[in-house]
Amino acid sequence: MKRTKFAIYRLSKNQKSKERIEKESKDYGLKNTFVITGPDYFEFLNLIIKDCKFDYALVCHDDVILPINIKERVNDCIKNADSEFGSLNWGIIGNAGIEYLSDKVIRFISDPISSLVPYFSRPIPVISIDGNTILFNLKSIKRKKITLPEELSGFHLYDFSLMVECYKKNLVCAVDPSLYVIHKSGGDQKSFNYQASQRSFKKYWMKSFINNKILTINGPVDIDNSLSYLKRGSKDRRKDFYSLVDNVLMDLAKRKEKKELTIITRTQLDKLNFLRRLLDYFRITYNYSEEYIKTKIILAINNTKLDKKGVDKTIREILIDYSDLPIECLKVKSSRKQYPRVVAIKEALKKIKNDENNFVLIVDQDDFIFPESFKKLPLVLNNKEVLVGNNECFEETWNKTEQNTFPESSKLKPNFYRTERYFNNIFADNHIPVSAAIYPIAVLRKIFNEYKLLGDYYEDYAIFFIAQNIANVRYYPIPLAGISFHGTNVVLEKERVHWDYSLTTFLSEIVNKDIVKKQEVDLVYSNEELRKDVEIIKSMVRRWRPLIKVAKVLLRSGIFKKDESNSSYEELRKDLVMMRNEARRKRLLARIARSLLKISRRTQK
Repeated sequence: MKRTKFAIYRLSKNQKSKERIEKESKDYGLKNTFVITGPDYFEFLNLIIKDCKFDYALVCHDDVILPINIKERVNDCIKNADSEFGSLNWGIIGNAGIEYLSDKVIRFISDPISSLVPYFSRPIPVISIDGNTILFNLKSIKRKKITLPEELSGFHLYDFSLMVECYKKNLVCAVDPSLYVIHKSGGDQKSFNYQASQRSFKKYWMKSFINNKILTINGPVDIDNSLSYLKRGSKDRRKDFYSLVDNVLMDLAKRKEKKELTIITRTQLDKLNFLRRLLDYFRITYNYSEEYIKTKIILAINNTKLDKKGVDKTIREILIDYSDLPIECLKVKSSRKQYPRVVAIKEALKKIKNDENNFVLIVDQDDFIFPESFKKLPLVLNNKEVLVGNNECFEETWNKTEQNTFPESSKLKPNFYRTERYFNNIFADNHIPVSAAIYPIAVLRKIFNEYKLLGDYYEDYAIFFIAQNIANVRYYPIPLAGISFHGTNVVLEKERVHWDYSLTTFLSEIVNKDIVKKQEVDLVYSNEELRKDVEIIKSMVRRWRPLIKVAKVLLRSGIFKKDESNSSYEELRKDLVMMRNEARRKRLLARIARSLLKISRRTQK
């Protein structure tokens, strides 16, 4: 790959720091490093944009430790960003920020806040970026004539302000693991809060945007919650910042090569009203999102009670009624080795082209999809990741006639599945229904080619568990499908014998394929032991609290006289002091244990 030349810029707080950086740059071969002292960060960045002769510039804090092969990493970053967004469509790339759509903090960095080693990822669009290390695409920035506002100054919010200026000029901002560094400082929250409260920044923000609260990696910033914030008597031309980001990214998605999503639905052609509801929702989805993503649906038909003529007639009716949609009806033969639902998915996969832009969503015939969410999928689908979204569950009653494609009643069951806790499946607990995950076609092909999958129910659990061993998992709070609980679902069966045998069969294969690593189990066990210790300490504190209250009442009542003939008072006082001290010690231990537990959970995630 051709090497791209770039400059490294560092703003030093004093001469001593400057001399240290210059020596380290020379020792480790970091050519084209410029160390500057004097200006604030806003002025510093404007100087770089104006005077740098290279197409790219890497701007770092003076207490950042760069990898020795930073040249290679910067080239990787440029290549990744160009591939994801297009070479002229991105402005800056960092290593920490707040992720678009999920509003979660993403960190490809080690610092005093967290030393957790990050995972690998594609470039992730952000709505806030940290300025410890930022790669400037100066070609795009200069072409769009982007600069930081002259009315702003200081050493905070320069990174956020530059990101805002990029989005205003339709340039994407993102974070990428290629720019991983060690940062010796955790930042100065007090100074940040002070600068965020300054009138100059609020005035800059209010000039362009209507949001009265903004998200930054240092925490939320309140702008103005008074009525005077709203303009009266004239049209307010200001924008919602987060809608602006959404528009920039959606416009980019339109111009990219379209990804293709295939929905696989296994059906016995026995619940046609449910199936037709799914197809009705697919029709809306297909028309609503066709600018952004290609969609089609495969109906995998097996284990039906209809005879051949009945099957052919039903297929013909479906294809006529939905002739405007890309639907493929696949008659699947039974297998003695695998259960029908597994065979249906396996055969349907053979009909999908093995391409890096192809993805699969498996939806049961009595469930349905959310059309609006599919428009966002091009921004989050990646051929090296499994996407996990949300499922909404509904308790429904249906008319028995197959002509009715809508339920008589439908009541939301909130938080029935907590898909954001997908990692808890290591406890043999299924948090991911089949329609909550979108898989790259290559991942599913590998699973169905290399694993026997001899169970029946819980096939969604087994597929997802194995997929985690093949690709990273990324959760987004996007509703993908609605799940119908209507009284005849097998998932609601009270008799769980077949379920138990199926789960045991899947887990047996998972265990004996060496998917779960010992260090993962050890980490979880350490977490569990810590959690139990916290509960023990908390119960001890609860047990002691009433005794202390009783002792206080007795002491205040005057029953025990403080004289030489009655030593009970003194003994009780000493006991009370001892109990108080012990309780304080236990509470301190509980606080420490809770903190350790939080750290352990973050590490587990």
